[in-house]
Amino acid sequence: MWQKSSEKEEIIRVVKDVVGPKIFVVSGAGDNETDYSINQAKRTEKAGADGLLVVTPYYNKPPQAGIAAHFRAMADATDLSVMMYDIPGRTGIEIESDTIVELSEHPKIAALKD
Repeated sequence: MWQKSSEKEEIIRVVKDVVGPKIFVVSGAGDNETDYSINQAKRTEKAGADGLLVVTPYYNKPPQAGIAAHFRAMADATDLSVMMYDIPGRTGIEIESDTIVELSEHPKIAALKD
């Protein structure tokens, strides 16, 4: 399915053209729906992003198993490294320590912004 390029994708392309490979560009790719987040991730990867900043699904308040499944699906969807973004004040749910430790074993989950 063809999709028109978003402003976000255009910004990634322009930034990568200007900074080249010396600067690592991380794109936010998160939503309360995993499939939509994966779509964002794939589109920003094609636009030239070097990594993904992925937020915990907000509003839905999933259990920890759901949070882990979301981050694993995101990490498996592209070749990009993932930085998990734990911001419970905005999402309504915290990534618990045990979940962080579990997800840290995934080869593409590289960092945590907390």
